[in-house]
Amino acid sequence: MALCSRDNRSPTFDVCDASPTVLHHREGGVVSPSIIYHEEDLKDDKEALLGSYHASKSYGSINEGSGDPPEEARTYRSRFWILIVFTLMNLVLSVEWAMFGPISESMQAAFPGWDATIVTLTINGGIIAYIVAFIPVCWAVQHFGLRACLLSTFGLATAGTALRCITSTTPAFTILCQVCGVAVGLAAPMMLAGPAMIANEWFPVQERTTAMGAGLAAILLVAALVYFPSKPPSPPSVTSCQERFTILPALKVLIKNKKFILILVSYGIFAGPPLVWLTVIDYSLLPLGFHQEKAMWVGVSALMVSSLLPVVVGRLNDLLRGHTKTLLLVLMMTTTVFFFWFLLLSYGVLPVTDWQVYVTAVGSLSFSLSTLPLFMEMAIDLVYPSPELLVTAVMIAADNVTGMVFLFLFHIPDSLHLWTTYTLTLCSSITIVPLVAVSFPTTRMTIDTD
Repeated sequence: MALCSRDNRSPTFDVCDASPTVLHHREGGVVSPSIIYHEEDLKDDKEALLGSYHASKSYGSINEGSGDPPEEARTYRSRFWILIVFTLMNLVLSVEWAMFGPISESMQAAFPGWDATIVTLTINGGIIAYIVAFIPVCWAVQHFGLRACLLSTFGLATAGTALRCITSTTPAFTILCQVCGVAVGLAAPMMLAGPAMIANEWFPVQERTTAMGAGLAAILLVAALVYFPSKPPSPPSVTSCQERFTILPALKVLIKNKKFILILVSYGIFAGPPLVWLTVIDYSLLPLGFHQEKAMWVGVSALMVSSLLPVVVGRLNDLLRGHTKTLLLVLMMTTTVFFFWFLLLSYGVLPVTDWQVYVTAVGSLSFSLSTLPLFMEMAIDLVYPSPELLVTAVMIAADNVTGMVFLFLFHIPDSLHLWTTYTLTLCSSITIVPLVAVSFPTTRMTIDTD
């Protein structure tokens, strides 16, 4: 078992211009890892970063600075309760956010004027709210803790979903749907970026990527009130008990790290359009003869497979530690193949059959979404010890920006929306190239397994 030192003195920082490695320093009679940073990432801001890097965590009854022996890393069965509650609330918010796309034909029949413009605007309201809120949410988590922010998020989600039930009369219903979309968007930073933080706080290194892959809102709010602590009594790994930068210094590290910017841009372009395409997939399936009844089952199938495959991929990555980049590139190439196949169907190059539509739509969406935990794991390792919540929130902000642009294109009059197919194929293919030639460090994993 790894041992975690809880000495309150500032950790040693070594700066070098070589690839990140892990050194060890002796502190209070205990050998503990020290963090290595690229000189290009810190440069003149080293002193400012060190000044802001302070102890902000406390596990159990450890008396920091008292010379007590380090605590043994351990895990708790309650981590699965934490993950289940969090995952179910994520599912609720995902359904609320993507609700109207799959039933767009019914919405247009029931509410005149509910065309692609209104549907995409409702979805985009949540995306814009996320972009506005994600940095304040990250700050709030550092200052008020995971539990307080999570309960606030659950409460906001419950209120937002309740608003839409007040009336079905237009235009009030349309306005309340927009408000609900914004409420879901404000809750999204905690729910979308939180898995990385929960994985770090509660799960050991061999389960970390797996944990990241994966009226009910009110029930889940009660469940969280009953039991959802910010962290376990003892840390599950070495790095989970080490301090993190505060928000502004961490943002400086992210901005200055060229490899992180490369991952950020690649992830945003690769993941953003497919994520939002799932919410409006009806408009791409209609020209292929898939009306709402059939299109809805394509979306349901894609959602089910997309919920399971990231868990499988995350588990595979945990078992094959050190090969995250290779696994990521394989999944990205597989996604491109499925999108290109769908493109050939959309333009009539291949004869349209039901099984091909199902396979290409479900396959492209599932494999693209399965890359998310791998992108997050690489990004978090790259800028460690920046807070996992912030890193994940910034990454998701990137896919929100590209997704927002993708949805705004629906405002251009086009009854068939064929542009979506080649846009998805292009986005999935061009992002593979810059990642092939770049190596990425695994600092956090090295510390935990050394």
